[in-house]
Amino acid sequence: MTRLFLKRGLTLFASPGEGQTPFQTEPTRRRLNRVGGTMPDLIVAAVLTMTLIGTLTTFTVRSGRLIAETRRHQFAVDELTNQLECLLALDSETLDAAIKTLAPSEEASVTLSAAVISAEKIDDSLGERIVLSLNWERGAVATPIRLVGWIKPAPTESSP
Repeated sequence: MTRLFLKRGLTLFASPGEGQTPFQTEPTRRRLNRVGGTMPDLIVAAVLTMTLIGTLTTFTVRSGRLIAETRRHQFAVDELTNQLECLLALDSETLDAAIKTLAPSEEASVTLSAAVISAEKIDDSLGERIVLSLNWERGAVATPIRLVGWIKPAPTESSP
């Protein structure tokens, strides 16, 4: 029987002997002590895991804030739409008084912190219209949301 000696204490039999299959290995020594070999792998895995957790946490927090701000923005648009519908339903005499006493609804005051609503009545060559704007306290400086409603649009020329 021919034996080929390999690294790490294994013997490879080139020709089978009694009770052996070709290329069967037999350990000649116990496994080497490899305690320090896995430590760099564990450190790399821990660093990658911590980086991934930090990135996902930041992404989750920012996504949550963006979703909340989007909901507040949609609520502000709905508030302006409701206010404009109420103003456009009024006649011209009570409209001026309603514009002066315009205030956000109770729900808007609760949902949008420091909500301020303002209205302006404009009459020019484009027609008579109301411009509503709503602003509230946000994390950064932002332009108010504006909504325009036409009371009397300008007359258009029609061809005969």
